[in-house]
Amino acid sequence: MKFRPTYLFLIILTILVADSYGQFTYSILEELPGTFSKIENLLQEDEIDSVIILTNRIIEKGQDTKITGIAHFYRGQAEASAGQYDFAHISFDNAIQLFKSSDYIKGLSNVFNKKADLLMIREDFANANTYYDLSIRSGKDLKLTDLLIDGCQKKALIYTSALQPDSAVQYLKTALQYALSVKDDNRTISIINQISTNYQTMGELDSSIFYFQKGLVLKQDMDDAEGLISDYSSLGNLYRERGDYEHAQQQLMEALNMAETAKDSFSITTIYAELGDIYAAQNIWNVSENYYNRAIQLARVKNSRFMEAGCLKKLGHLYQLQKRDSVAIDYYEGALGLYTQLKNKVNTAEIMLRLSQLYNNEDQFEKAKVLLKQTLKTSSRSQDVISTLSTKLALSEIEMKLGNYNAGIALAEDCLVDFQKMEDKENLQRTSYLLSSAYAQTGNYQKAYRFYQDYSEMKDSLVSVERAEAIKKYDLLVTTEKKDKEIAQQNEKIRNQEVVLLRKNNQLLMLAGGLGFIALISVFLFSVYNKNKQLNLQRIQVLKKDQETQRMKAIIEGEEKERKRFARELHDGLGAVLATVKMQISGIPHKFPKVQESSAYQKAETLIDDACRTVREVSHDLMPHVLEQQGLMSAISDMCQNLSNQHKIQFDFIP
Repeated sequence: MKFRPTYLFLIILTILVADSYGQFTYSILEELPGTFSKIENLLQEDEIDSVIILTNRIIEKGQDTKITGIAHFYRGQAEASAGQYDFAHISFDNAIQLFKSSDYIKGLSNVFNKKADLLMIREDFANANTYYDLSIRSGKDLKLTDLLIDGCQKKALIYTSALQPDSAVQYLKTALQYALSVKDDNRTISIINQISTNYQTMGELDSSIFYFQKGLVLKQDMDDAEGLISDYSSLGNLYRERGDYEHAQQQLMEALNMAETAKDSFSITTIYAELGDIYAAQNIWNVSENYYNRAIQLARVKNSRFMEAGCLKKLGHLYQLQKRDSVAIDYYEGALGLYTQLKNKVNTAEIMLRLSQLYNNEDQFEKAKVLLKQTLKTSSRSQDVISTLSTKLALSEIEMKLGNYNAGIALAEDCLVDFQKMEDKENLQRTSYLLSSAYAQTGNYQKAYRFYQDYSEMKDSLVSVERAEAIKKYDLLVTTEKKDKEIAQQNEKIRNQEVVLLRKNNQLLMLAGGLGFIALISVFLFSVYNKNKQLNLQRIQVLKKDQETQRMKAIIEGEEKERKRFARELHDGLGAVLATVKMQISGIPHKFPKVQESSAYQKAETLIDDACRTVREVSHDLMPHVLEQQGLMSAISDMCQNLSNQHKIQFDFIP
C-alpha cells in the first residue's frame, strides 16, 4: 500500500497526533498503584522532568520485568511530550521487549499504539499502520475499547492519506461499533461525522446524508443545540451539493430557526450566506442577493469582518455570473479591503485574481498586473501550486493584452509544463489557446498553428468529457430521482403500515378497554349478587327466627292460657269440691261429737286440709296471682321470698 499524504491530511494529522501527547490523552495503565500512582499523576499534570527522574530510578533498580517495562512506557510518553522522539522510540522499544517477556498484553497494546503515533509524526505511515494493527489485535481480547477506537480512527486517517477512502470508512465503521458498545455518545457523533465526511469526499452523497442524519438523531437525544445547528447546516450543504435544493433549504431553515431560538448570531450569519448560495446555484439572483445582504448587515452589527468579507466576495461572484462586471468589481474591492486588513493572504490573492479577470481597459490592465504580481508572491509563499498556476496564467493573459507577448508567452509556457504534469485538460486548453493567439500576434504561425491544434484536440476531448459527465450527471439524476421515488414509495408504504398498525393498536386498546370495562362490571354485578344473596339469606334467617319466635310465643301463650284454664278449673272446680267436703267433714262433730275423738276422723280432716292446701298451692303455682296482677318482676321476687322461707336459704333477686 502506497501512502500519499496530502497537505490537508498533514495538517489534520499534526493536530490529531500532537493531541495524543497532550495533557489529557496520556495512556495510563493503572497498574501497581503503589509504585506508579505518583508517576501517573505527574504525567497527567505534564510534569515531564519529574516523570523522567522517577522512571529512571525504577529502571536502574530493574527488579521486575513488568515494572521496568511500565517505567520505560511512561518515560517514552514523557520524552515524546518533550519532543525527544528518538529517545521516546528507544523507550517504547524497551517497553515492548519487557512486556513481551512478562506476557503483559494490556501494556503491549498501549505501547504499540504510542509507537504508531510517533511513526505518524515522522510520516512513516506504513510502519505506523503495522503498529496500529498490533495494538488493535492485542487490545481486542482485553476489550480495551478506548484504545481500539483510537487505533481504528488513526488507521482510517492513514487510508485517507493513501487515497483509499473505502478502507478508511470500514475502519471508521469498526470504531463506531466500539463507541456504540460502550454508549460513548460524544465519540459516536465524532466518528459518524468522519464517516459522513469521507463519503462526501468519495462523492457518495446519499451515504454521507444517511450518516449525518444518524448523527442528528443522537444530538437530538443529547439536546445538543449547538451541534444540531452545525449538523443541519452541513446537511443542507450536502443536499445543495447533490442538487436537491428543496431539502437543502429545509435543513438550513431548520438550522436557522434553532440558531434564532438560541440567539446565535454567528450561526445566523453563516446560514444566511448558505441560503444565498442555494438560491445562487438556482440562478434566483434577487433572493440570493437578499440573503447575502442580510448576512452582511448582521456581520457588521457583530463586527465580524471576516464574515462580511466572505459575503462581499460571494456578492461579487453573483454579479460576475450576471455579467454585471462594474458592480462585481465594487463588491470584490470591498472584500479585498477587508481581507487586506485581516492579513488573510489566501483570500486576498483570490480576490486579486478575480479582479484581474474583470478589468477591461488599459488602466485597469496595469492595475490587474500589479494585483496579479502581488497575488503570485502570496501564493508562492504559501506553496499553493494550483493558486500559483492560476495566477501565472491570468498574468500571462494580462501581459498579452498589454502587448508584452514575450513575457506572456514565457509565463504561459511555464504553466503549460505544470498543467501537462497534472493532466489538467481544461487549463491545457486555455493555455494552448493563449499561446496560439500570442504566437499568431508575433508572426510565429507555425507554433500558433501547432498550439491551435492542441487547443482543438483539448476542446474536442473536453466536449466529450463534458458530454460524458453530462450523461453521467443525467444518469445520476435519473437514478437519484428513481431512488427518491422508491424511498418515497417505501416511506408511504411504511406510513400506511404504521397507520394500519396504529389502527389495529387502537382497536386492540379499545377491545382491551371494553373487555376490562366488562370485567369490572361483571365483578361489580357479581359482588352485588353475592351481597344480595347474603342479604336474602339473612332475611330468610331473620324470618325463620321471627317465625320460630312467633311459634314459640304462640306455644307459650297457649301454655299460659292452658295453665290459667287448668289453674282456674283446679281452683274453681276441685277447690270448691274440696271446700264443700271440708265443710261437710267439719260439720260432722256437731252432729256426732264423739267422732271428733276418732283418729280416723282426725286423719280425714287433716287429709282434707292438706288436699285443699295442695290444690291451692298447685293453682297458685300454675298461675300466681302476683304474676297475673303485678307482672313477672314481682312474681320472681315473691318466689325468691317463698323459697327462702321454705328452705331457710337466703335468695336475693337482682332485677
